[in-house]
Amino acid sequence: MKIAFFGSANTIFTESYIKLLEQGKHKIKFFNNSVIKKKDSAINYNIEFCSDGDIYRSNNKIIIKKIIKRLRLDNTIIFNYFLEKKEINQILSKRKRLKIERELIEFKPEIIIFFWGTTLRSEANFLDEITSVKKCLIINTYPTRQKFQSIKDNFFLEEDKKYFQIFDKIIFPSNHMLNEFLKFDYLNFEQKFLVNPDFIFYNQRECLAHTKTNKKKNKIIFLGNTNFTQRKIDDISKVILDLAKNNIDVYIQKSTDAEKLLFNDNIHVFNPFSFDEILDGKLLEYISDFDGVLYAYNDVSKFRYDSSVTTRLLLSENSNIPVYIHGETPDYMNEMLLNINFNCFSTTDELIELMRLENLENNKCNDKYNDRVSKLIDFIES
Repeated sequence: MKIAFFGSANTIFTESYIKLLEQGKHKIKFFNNSVIKKKDSAINYNIEFCSDGDIYRSNNKIIIKKIIKRLRLDNTIIFNYFLEKKEINQILSKRKRLKIERELIEFKPEIIIFFWGTTLRSEANFLDEITSVKKCLIINTYPTRQKFQSIKDNFFLEEDKKYFQIFDKIIFPSNHMLNEFLKFDYLNFEQKFLVNPDFIFYNQRECLAHTKTNKKKNKIIFLGNTNFTQRKIDDISKVILDLAKNNIDVYIQKSTDAEKLLFNDNIHVFNPFSFDEILDGKLLEYISDFDGVLYAYNDVSKFRYDSSVTTRLLLSENSNIPVYIHGETPDYMNEMLLNINFNCFSTTDELIELMRLENLENNKCNDKYNDRVSKLIDFIES
C-alpha cells in the first residue's frame, strides 16, 4: 500500500510509525511539517531557505516562547483564544500547496495519514479540497493549547468538529476522548474509529522489559521536556527541587534550564537519547536502573490530562519500572490499555513511602503493547 504520512520529524512516534509501516512492506512518502529538516527523504515543505541555499534557521520562536511564559500569557484564556483562532484561519502558502500537490500527484497514495492532533489543520483542509483519497488521523494530543474541562467548554467547538469530520478514519488515544467526541457530535456516522494509544515501535519486537537489579536507591527519572522557561505546563522545576531536597536523586534530561538546578547535589542530568537509540531500546535499558519514572505536568488542561496519552509517559512503557504520577490519576490510566504499572502521589512523603513499598513483579510479556501494534496495522490496511 502507498501511504502519504503527514507529521513532524521532531516526534518519536512519527519515526517509529513510519518504520513500522515500512517493515510491513508499505511504501511511504513522508511530508514533514516541522521547520527543522531531519530526514533527507522527507518532503520538507515548511522549511525556508536562504539565498545561498542553506536552511534558514531562526531562534525567534524560542525567544518568543520564553517571553510569553515569563509574562504568563500562555496561561491566559484570551491569549490562547487568539492563538487558536489564528491557526484555524491559517492557510498554506501557494508555494507549499504546489509542492504538496505535485508530490501527491507523482506518488499516488492509497491513504493519507496525519499524526498529532489539530496541528495539521491547513494541510487537512487543503487536501480535502484537492483529493478524495482516504484520510486517517492518529490523535496524540487534544486540545493542543486550549484549556477546558470538557468539550462543551471549547470556544471553537464548531471549527474543531468540522476539522475532525474531514477524516475517514480516526485513531483515539483513549476511550475517554472518544466518548467526548461522540457526546458532542464530533464524528459522523460514516467515519471509522479505533481506540489505540500511541506506542514506540522498537526495532526488536520481543518482550522488551529489563529486569531491575539494583537495590533501593531513592532514584527516579523524569522523561519530559526540561525547557522550563518556554512553557508553563512543562515547568515542573518546583516538584523536582522538592524531591531533591528530600534526598531523592532526580535525573532529568540535559538542557540549559536543567543545568540551572544542579546547585542541588541530588539533581542530575543525562544526555538526551536519539530517536535511533530509543528505537533500539537503549532508553529502556538505561531507566531499568531506576526505582521509578516521574510523570508530572504543571497546570495542564483537565480534558487533555485525562484523555491524551503523552510521550513522557509512553517512553517508559515496557521498562518494567513503576511510574509515579504527581497529582490525580488520568482517566485513561484506568482503561488498562497500557503496559505500565503506576502509583499516584501528592506529597514527597507519599512518594517515598510508595517507593519503599514497591515490589512489582517483572512483566512476563507485552501483550497490551503487541495488541496495539497489530490493531493499528489492521485498521490502516482495512
